[in-house]
Amino acid sequence: IIGYNSDVKIIGSTISKTNGTGVISYGTVDVQKSTIVDNKGDGLYVSSQSLISENEISRNDKIGVRINSGSNGVEIRDNLFDSNVGYAVAVESSFYGSTTQYAKIHHNNFINNNAGGSSQALDNGSSNQWYDFATSEGNYWDEWSGTRSYPIDGTANSEDLYPFGTK
Repeated sequence: IIGYNSDVKIIGSTISKTNGTGVISYGTVDVQKSTIVDNKGDGLYVSSQSLISENEISRNDKIGVRINSGSNGVEIRDNLFDSNVGYAVAVESSFYGSTTQYAKIHHNNFINNNAGGSSQALDNGSSNQWYDFATSEGNYWDEWSGTRSYPIDGTANSEDLYPFGTK
């Protein structure tokens, strides 16, 4: 599915076994209560002001959710990310100075993504939050040791300040 317009809504759908990325959106997209699994590319490729919530995003051959460079205000919450070959979530940046910022990523379950890597997520943007500021709650990371914050790979030097020890 490729969307160039804003206000695209995908609710209660199954997107699986595509020969590339499951959903590519260059405008605002809301993906809710859907299953995005077993795609040959990324599960989702999203842009500014998108909401990704209450989904299963699993077993994609690349990244679970890739946030387009230069995007602002994407929210990713209450999802299950399981066994994506690459990162569960990757925040991109651009060679042309267009930085992804103000993403909010919280209350997700990250299980066995980017196996063998140092983190299940990547942040090359700036001013992105890997926890919910209002509740001081972050994400569940299955390999988190239970002490300190959870480090996110990438040039932003981000971290989940309030990771969960249980799902």
